[in-house]
Amino acid sequence: DGGKAGVYKIRDYSMVSGCLKRSKIVQVDEIPWRTFSVIDKLSHSFISGKWEPCKPEHFTEEKVEELIESLPRKLVNSLLPFQLDGLRFGLRRGGRCLIADEMGLGKTLQAIAIAGCFIREGSILIVCPAVLRFSWAEELERWLPCCLPSDIHLVFGHQNNPA
Repeated sequence: DGGKAGVYKIRDYSMVSGCLKRSKIVQVDEIPWRTFSVIDKLSHSFISGKWEPCKPEHFTEEKVEELIESLPRKLVNSLLPFQLDGLRFGLRRGGRCLIADEMGLGKTLQAIAIAGCFIREGSILIVCPAVLRFSWAEELERWLPCCLPSDIHLVFGHQNNPA
């Protein structure tokens, strides 16, 4: 304790780590391999200015654009630039993301666009407050013409089952 901290570039990690391991007065805990590979790939992404997938479930820019091309034109053309950025962000991560923004900024449309890119892979589960079930069903029918009313199944609890 009482030692000094230092900051090194990720590209120097192997050299710095090796030197520290040879030292008898320092205990070295290596960065876990998976963590290091993600950090390394992200640093290359920042340097090149181009997204590079970090995990097996992440997609390349080419795959992201291919998925966007598979969406209905009406949906893609309705997205504002920041929503399209959000769509790309979600798709780069294989659809795994949390969309959080102020009310009225199009989170539903972004979520439908992301879900629409994966519709051929199977069912889509949307969990929402009971009062929004019909709104979601209508929005799915509106933006994803491949979603027929017969494809959308609304689940009702025993307390709010319509008469």
